[in-house]
Amino acid sequence: MLNHKTIKTILIITALCLISLAQAEEKEGSKIELIPVYEKTFDDTIVDVIFDTATVSIEEAKKMGWKEEAFTILQKEKNGKEAVLYPKIAFIGNGSKISWDPHENARQIREIRFYSSDGKLLKRINTKPKKEKIICSNNGRYILRARVPDEYDIGNQGGILYNDNGTSIWKKSEFHLIDVSNDGYVVAKHPTYEAEPTQGHILYDSFGREITTISNPLKDKSIGYDAAKFSPQGNYIVIGYSNMWDRSIIILATKEGKILWQRELPYSTWTPNEAVVAEGFGIWGILDGLETKVPGEEKLKEVYAFFLDWQGNMKWTSPLHTRGEMVLQLDEREKRLYISGTWGYLFCIDANLGKILWSYKESWSPIGFHFDSRVLDDAPLFDELKIDSDFVFIKGYFRRRHTPVQNWYASVLLYFGRNSGTKIGVFEYPQSKIHLMNVQNNNLWFLDITQKHLSCVIFERRQK
Repeated sequence: MLNHKTIKTILIITALCLISLAQAEEKEGSKIELIPVYEKTFDDTIVDVIFDTATVSIEEAKKMGWKEEAFTILQKEKNGKEAVLYPKIAFIGNGSKISWDPHENARQIREIRFYSSDGKLLKRINTKPKKEKIICSNNGRYILRARVPDEYDIGNQGGILYNDNGTSIWKKSEFHLIDVSNDGYVVAKHPTYEAEPTQGHILYDSFGREITTISNPLKDKSIGYDAAKFSPQGNYIVIGYSNMWDRSIIILATKEGKILWQRELPYSTWTPNEAVVAEGFGIWGILDGLETKVPGEEKLKEVYAFFLDWQGNMKWTSPLHTRGEMVLQLDEREKRLYISGTWGYLFCIDANLGKILWSYKESWSPIGFHFDSRVLDDAPLFDELKIDSDFVFIKGYFRRRHTPVQNWYASVLLYFGRNSGTKIGVFEYPQSKIHLMNVQNNNLWFLDITQKHLSCVIFERRQK
């Protein structure tokens, strides 16, 4: 949730749990095991958390949930204080309504809880599931409690901006608030009925003062799609408009609303929702617009990944030959783009050139666009994607066809060699719904939503 929007998350992981892994590929005679280094069980269903850092002694850290394996011999010998993470804010889910999609769960939160470093409950804020959506800045400093207007209640507009202590900064009673930046800037839009296009987007500064309005160039069309989100650092905003068929417009602006460029594309695209933004470098997303003719069948639209540079020039498109929901992650250092697709596909693409460096598909993955949908029953549909220095991690979820989004019943964690795309292994959670939080330095944070359990694990090689 807390931002595919990236869809995402807001953890700053410190290198507490470093382990030595020479290669990502499995070595003969060894296997990978998950070693817990932090565990905490809550008394209610948690769908996401915001972490903060506390400087404490190792003994105090253990009382907070950290384990012996989290600390090096050197740290123990120093017997000093260490900076460790703790869950400062927990988002309580709406019971059985929890989806496999973290972004969908942003509308299934019924309470926000604020904690001290020693686990003491400091504050509660009650929220309204479905009627409100909870959105956080990437750095976790701001929480936007946005009312969600729809065709049944178009007047359900506005919302409240909080800081990370739960203090209200400002309130609004109009427009549909949709994202908040690291500096507390907020973007909103004119609400719409069903699939009609919005009139445009409104920008506010951190004090709630209206800065400007960016008009929708496609506002006169009969139907439309729109999305907007701030860049990870929060200095820019990307806005996308589409007629949902063969025309889209992408706008890059500063957080103050100065338009840097506006590009029209002859495709339908869900940018910026299904997109990643790197300030000063470019925008990567998904195009859904080039028709593929299948003899004797209807025309189908091919799915392409694309790259717009920071000046708005289309540098490349790359066909993926699959459909379903796409999740994108960018490795800015190595300039690699990773894309996972619902139907068991995974791609690694040169972010500059668009060349597919490697790809992977599951044995059950459909080939092409026409297939028996029963192959998706009891298959681990790809949903969440995280990358680290050695591994690519994917969460798979199991569900039955024609069932609501909350009717998933099991999860798996798949991990792949980052350089080769080889699937190394699978960890199974046959009775749990899990959510991948973040990964860094071979430390993986995840929530077991079913068990109300938060964990940090490291990957360790063991001889078979």
